[in-house]
Amino acid sequence: FLIIDLIKRRWLFIYVVYLDVLVLQNLMLDLASLLALAIWQEKSMSVPRLVLASLLATGLGCLAYLFLHSFWGYVIFVVFLVNPLMLLLAFERTAPKALAVLYFRLLIVYAGLGGLVSLLDLYLPAEIRDFLLPLACALFFLLTVIASILQARKREQREVAILVCGHVEKMQALADTGNLLRDPISGRPVCVVSEDYKEKWKIPAERMRLIAYETVAGQDFMEIVAADKFLMKEAGKMVSQKEILLGFGKASLFQGKNYQMILHKDFCWE
Repeated sequence: FLIIDLIKRRWLFIYVVYLDVLVLQNLMLDLASLLALAIWQEKSMSVPRLVLASLLATGLGCLAYLFLHSFWGYVIFVVFLVNPLMLLLAFERTAPKALAVLYFRLLIVYAGLGGLVSLLDLYLPAEIRDFLLPLACALFFLLTVIASILQARKREQREVAILVCGHVEKMQALADTGNLLRDPISGRPVCVVSEDYKEKWKIPAERMRLIAYETVAGQDFMEIVAADKFLMKEAGKMVSQKEILLGFGKASLFQGKNYQMILHKDFCWE
């Protein structure tokens, strides 16, 4: 009878959950992941939106952990509700394809953070393993900030492609917030390239015109032409931009430089 009674009995497990630790660790994880995603997107980030999205995801995740007693129920809730809501709030991506790409990158970030936790678990002393996740998140924050600084330097230059009079040209462009040159008639921004391209592209004289510009050296005139198409690399893809004019500056501006275009300030996002 005792054996039968033990087989029928359901064992009761009691867990002690420290709510402050649960909330802080999840908040650190969500913030670190969103920060890494924002840098990966190569777009300006809204810190208040990232914090708000992290708080929402942390709150929903903790509530699910406390009140959903099914493991798979918790997984489904987080995977199909919490994470998509977090990404929507943080990055305002409503298109299914864009959201799917973000979600895939989020999974990669989670995998990277999980690998970092495993690496620390191998080499850290046993007495401090209780702080493994906070240490991993802090280190992840540090690595993300370093990557952000390195990428910010890289962002001073952009990869662009232009179509002018049937000629396609790929080049590196300098992001220059000091370039305020616009066409006074159409209001289009003017991006500057070397005057050597005039001959290379064989631009008809009737497509060229002059606009006045001013520098610290004084006033002068610059020949411009409308680009048929202008593309800039964003998040690994060449994306079509608004219409621009190309101004032909002196070749000496680009001698010894590793860029072939000076962008207008409108394209100098952080």
